[in-house]
Amino acid sequence: MKAIYKNKAFLFITSSHFIHKIAETLYDLAIPLLVLQATGSSLLMGAMYALGFFAEFLVSFFGGAIVDSVNRKKLLMFISTLQALFISILPISASFEFFNIIIIFLVAFVLDICIAIYRIADISIIPQLVEKNIYLKLTVLCKWQFLQQRL
Repeated sequence: MKAIYKNKAFLFITSSHFIHKIAETLYDLAIPLLVLQATGSSLLMGAMYALGFFAEFLVSFFGGAIVDSVNRKKLLMFISTLQALFISILPISASFEFFNIIIIFLVAFVLDICIAIYRIADISIIPQLVEKNIYLKLTVLCKWQFLQQRL
């Protein structure tokens, strides 16, 4: 088990996953509240949640093929950069008084697609980072961590 924690690439991807999960949780909380604050409509707030599920549904068809066809490390970096750029559209559009609900929905849809693809790439890069003899232990550890996140 100590070999897992000595693997710098694995530690980097694990810490990256932890930070990304915190950011994703904050995003999942903030975007619907932003819609509610901007419109006062709980129906549009619910539509924002539904849009997130729809984006995940779409990615479930082609996400694995995309991840398998490109360099996973570059894909993870590209998705993180794309997320930062798209999330910055919201305050920029607000500062130029061009902020409306359509922009929020478009940004949220792109971000939800990015999050879904990121999850696939994040999980699929682990076998490339660790030796085969510790992969089984790592899989058990990651599943345990996943179950804790669900609770």
